[in-house]
Amino acid sequence: MKIVINDTILEEFAPGIKVQYTLKNKIYEGQSEFQHILIAEIEGFGKSIFLNGVLQSAQIDEYVYHELLVHPAFYLHRNPEKVLIFGGGEGATLREVLKHPVKKAVMVDIDKQVVETSKRYLPEWSDGSFDDKRAELVFDDARKFVEHCNEKFDIIISDLTDPFQDDLSVDSFTKEFYKLCKKNLKEDGILVVQGGSLDPHYLKYYLKVVDNLKESFKFITSYGYFIFSFMSVWGFIIASDTDYSKIHPDEEKFKRVKLRFFEPFLFPLMETQTNHYIRKEIDNGKAPVWQT
Repeated sequence: MKIVINDTILEEFAPGIKVQYTLKNKIYEGQSEFQHILIAEIEGFGKSIFLNGVLQSAQIDEYVYHELLVHPAFYLHRNPEKVLIFGGGEGATLREVLKHPVKKAVMVDIDKQVVETSKRYLPEWSDGSFDDKRAELVFDDARKFVEHCNEKFDIIISDLTDPFQDDLSVDSFTKEFYKLCKKNLKEDGILVVQGGSLDPHYLKYYLKVVDNLKESFKFITSYGYFIFSFMSVWGFIIASDTDYSKIHPDEEKFKRVKLRFFEPFLFPLMETQTNHYIRKEIDNGKAPVWQT
């Protein structure tokens, strides 16, 4: 939910809690077939994009979120050549994927208007990635696309909006959707999911995503980090049938990739801390129990 009063944007952070943003300059506002789009310059955050009143990405730290979403999977997988992205309309997820020597990156987003307005008003996010010859852009619903796709990928990245009951992407966080994703992964493939906030108000949604992934994949790991613009520790999930904890990653390849935040040594630390926190919350009765 979003309320705009003069130069102030109020966003509901959790029941009874609202976040106030100071609007410096409204850059674009429109209604697509699927959602309300607002691109604005926000005090302290820089250029930012809101979808249906919820902040999706801010100039001040979008690189932190997108590097954490993309690069841990590349850290674990030996030689990913084909990558599939769901969502990520601003183009920053695609940008990070194409920093690696992949042969093909397919990006599927349901909302063409989000992509086109981001190209025009947020060009720093995509940084020319839409023009890369390795990139293929498809405008379709993620679930419909994966149902009919017969191609196999090394990595699938789900950068869809949050897994809430009334959200546009809710059908793409289900057991059925993850089974379809597995169908389109190679034997040693990795599925990465942005699982939303890990704070106590939303942890139950994250754990439901983990539970759904366990129906299709043998090995699940969680990791997270505080995203300043989201004002929360943000959770990510890696799912695979390969036990990557027993494979020594190739850290050398990251010396050839220009990153602003992610470092290979950070991943095991984030992974250990996040899984420890989740287990503690379950043991303390503060989160619903899921099968281990």
